[in-house]
Amino acid sequence: MWIILVSIGLALSTNADAIEGDVARGKVLYKKECTLCHGAAGKGDGPAAPFVVPKPRDFTKGIFKIRSTPFLPTDRDLFETISGGMPGTLMPSFTYLSVKERQALVAYVRSLSRKFEEAGPLEPIVIPEPPPRTTELIATGKQLYKDYGCMQCHGPEGKGDGPTAATLTDDWGDTILPYDFTIPGKMKGGSTMKNVYRALAVGIGGTPMPAYGEPETKETENAYWALAAYVLSLTGKAPPGPPAGDSIIGKDLFTGRQRFKSGAAPCMACHSVSGIGALGGGVLGPDLTPAYAKFGDEGLATILTELPFPTMRAVLSEDPFTPDEQSHVIRFFQAASVTQRPPEVVGRLAGLALGGAVIVLLLTHVLWRGRLTGVRRSIVEQQSED
Repeated sequence: MWIILVSIGLALSTNADAIEGDVARGKVLYKKECTLCHGAAGKGDGPAAPFVVPKPRDFTKGIFKIRSTPFLPTDRDLFETISGGMPGTLMPSFTYLSVKERQALVAYVRSLSRKFEEAGPLEPIVIPEPPPRTTELIATGKQLYKDYGCMQCHGPEGKGDGPTAATLTDDWGDTILPYDFTIPGKMKGGSTMKNVYRALAVGIGGTPMPAYGEPETKETENAYWALAAYVLSLTGKAPPGPPAGDSIIGKDLFTGRQRFKSGAAPCMACHSVSGIGALGGGVLGPDLTPAYAKFGDEGLATILTELPFPTMRAVLSEDPFTPDEQSHVIRFFQAASVTQRPPEVVGRLAGLALGGAVIVLLLTHVLWRGRLTGVRRSIVEQQSED
């Protein structure tokens, strides 16, 4: 009996990071949420891909930046990336989706590459609890930063300006810049001691950042912690706060009550958002209610400045927003960022839809009845002549 229990325990341990998801449901969600950047087949060639830096991931290759194994991400790794997004990029957080929906996306993304099926169960590396970030540990890390050759790419002061920085490319041949450690809180895999430890052990997939291997000795483990402590010490400041802005002005700009200085059309001409009337705006573009939850301050500021989406670029490239207008609109999106439309709005939409259907039926009935009457009249008149 105990042998069976041990076997079950080992199986559960091996698959501890496995997440069950509905592939079919994930495919529907992927089409709605991900194809713009990652493309219909997951090859990183969506309509927005040429305007996005860094380039969207090609899922079919099975090469992922963030993973806790030497080769592929576990289900948990994918789930956390989908949930948290990728700091410093336009890959947003999808926490506005339910857990089941995010699990479905994980299942579908896995299905895009045969490597997952070929690899079988994935075992994440073991990451112990980090030691205190002491002055001595940071000093050791500073020396190891030189010994490991980190400055060749990341520069002597960690600013991403090392002697080889300008020559680096990723696995697809695109130029890639080493991370600037002086920028706080924007490491793509996370900015904690454990995140840096993981990156040292398994590398960053598809990039020149090498994998140094899971530590086999306490000495190597301590070296990883020292390096993590040192690179995290290079920021020396907290992340900047959100930009100033007035959500009321932002709402007026969105709806067109106040015109943009450039004369650009109001956002409401194409987009909808909850809380601004029965229909919430236009239907040509996506509903922006979850925009703040997805992209946050930095992501929205980048979008409004760089205009990475093709339709948006075509409409606004000649009429950009001012920095103040951007801040106002971002604050409006923050105020409107809810997971679903309020029940009263949904009720109004349902009422309008029902009323519209009734009107269409009545018009059809009247028109058809008039046509039928005309046909009957012509038949009667023809028979009378005969």
